[in-house]
Amino acid sequence: AASLFMSEATVKAHVSRLLTKLAVTNRVHIAILVHDAQS
Repeated sequence: AASLFMSEATVKAHVSRLLTKLAVTNRVHIAILVHDAQS
């Protein structure tokens, strides 16, 4: 977060929104979705 000049709370909010939008329960599921989409 610091290297992107964002607060930790902002990053957590974005991740939370992604989890909801993608209907997944954790960051691992996001990574799996991204990996599968690139294959």
